[in-house]
Amino acid sequence: MPNRNVHTAVSTLLGVGVASRRARDLELDQAAAEILGAAIGGWCGGRLPDILEPPRSPGHRALAHSLTAGDATTCGATSLMNRWEEPLRLTADKMRRTRRGTENGFDFLSNWLGEFLLHVAVGFVTGLLVGYVSHLALDMITTRGLPIVQ
Repeated sequence: MPNRNVHTAVSTLLGVGVASRRARDLELDQAAAEILGAAIGGWCGGRLPDILEPPRSPGHRALAHSLTAGDATTCGATSLMNRWEEPLRLTADKMRRTRRGTENGFDFLSNWLGEFLLHVAVGFVTGLLVGYVSHLALDMITTRGLPIVQ
C-alpha cells in the first residue's frame, strides 16, 4: 500500500502538471498563482481519502476508497473545474483591470489580493480533484485494489 508520502508527492506533482497545462494561456503571475493553488490542492486531495477513511487497518477501504468514488470524481472533475474556472478567472480579470486603473493604494492592494486569491482558488480545485483521483489510482494498483463500493 502506498504510504502518505507517496500519495502526497504524486498528487502534488500531478496537480501542478494539470494546472500548468490548464493555465498555459495566462500571464505568468496568473499561472503561477494557479500552480501554487494546485500544489496545495493536490497535496490536500492526495490525503483526502485517508482523512475520510483513516487507514487504521489494511481493510480500511470503503466508499471514499472505491471505484465508484473514483468514477464519480473523474466524471465530474472536468465539468466542475470548468464551472469554477471560468467565473473565477473572469472575476480575477475584472479585478486586474480595476487595479490597473486605480491610484488609490488600498484599492490597488485589495484588487491585487482578490485577483491572486481567485487564481489560487482555480488551481486549488484542479489540484484537489486530481489529487483525490491519483490517490485512488495508486491504491488501485496494489494487491488489495479498490472495492466497487462498500
